[in-house]
Amino acid sequence: MLDRLRQFITDVVSPTGTAQAGFADDDYRLAATALLIHVISLDGEPSAAETRKLHALLEYRFNLDPGTADVLGRDAMRVEGEAGRLYHV
Repeated sequence: MLDRLRQFITDVVSPTGTAQAGFADDDYRLAATALLIHVISLDGEPSAAETRKLHALLEYRFNLDPGTADVLGRDAMRVEGEAGRLYHV
């Protein structure tokens, strides 16, 4: 129930609707963000300062509202996590 409420609030706050749909796998912003997440994760778990800086960078460079930048970060973390599977083929 809380997840539905959280999704409802996200949908209301994000006027573009991107929060609901997510980013396509071939979106260059997703690839760039996944690469940045990989870089800030090389020395372990990203710090709060690194995460805030990345979020601010996404908002500024890609002209995103905070909710959409959150969705981009979430999608990029998923893609970056799946990228490791390519190395084990």
